[in-house]
Amino acid sequence: MINSDKEVDGKALDGLRGLISIHVMAHHYFQRFTFINIQGQLEMNMFYILSGFCLTLGYGKTLWKGTSWLKGLQGFFPALAFYRNRAARIVPMFYLSNLLGYYLSYGFVPDQLFYPSKKVLHTTTLTSAWFVEAPYNEISWTVTTLTGFYIIFPWILPTLQTLSSPQLSTLNVWLFYIQCANFVTNLDSDKYNLGTLYVHPTNKAAVFVMGMAAGIIRVRQDDGIDIECNVLHSLFPWSITLKKEEKVKRGKNGKAESTSPSFSLLYLL
Repeated sequence: MINSDKEVDGKALDGLRGLISIHVMAHHYFQRFTFINIQGQLEMNMFYILSGFCLTLGYGKTLWKGTSWLKGLQGFFPALAFYRNRAARIVPMFYLSNLLGYYLSYGFVPDQLFYPSKKVLHTTTLTSAWFVEAPYNEISWTVTTLTGFYIIFPWILPTLQTLSSPQLSTLNVWLFYIQCANFVTNLDSDKYNLGTLYVHPTNKAAVFVMGMAAGIIRVRQDDGIDIECNVLHSLFPWSITLKKEEKVKRGKNGKAESTSPSFSLLYLL
């Protein structure tokens, strides 16, 4: 268990969610009634980051040895219990809103009941975004994107916890450039590929993992770490670790403390 005597201000995060939600709602309004695009879709990255961040604040306080499907294995993340908790939280309202969306879309027309079948299947399994398709409640597509993130969360968290805070910080720089490359290479793509870029879980997983990494750093209270890289680090992250022979952890007194190495990804210099 990681001791954390300084909790994150949840009200601040709720306020941030509220601000970006207003932007998204305004985006849909202007796009529908004025045909002005204020780029509300860009805020989805913030939602994904916050999702990874907040999940890690809760589950990242325990140092996990690995992941297990079954609950009760000491020190291992219980994946099935996590999936059950996530489903209980999001599935009922998702189904209710899409059921209403279905009947509003098809107007109780008997010959169109459960049509089209693929859309019913994708909506029911919360995988619409995986096929770049909107569910019956179109604005609930983000839930189907998050479903992909929830699937990988239990398996990624224990590995990320083996990295030091400087490693996690540098990893986030790499993930940022992966997202940039993904976006730039799809600028001239057709509408389908652009949809894939924005909604498919595989294209946004890096953003979610960035939130997880930031959450681990916050749980450790290492917000003020200095990764001590050269001035070009903001453009080119030269290394995943500060030193090859050790990782550095900041103690409560603010001084760096050396600990034994646990995991290394890559050395560029």
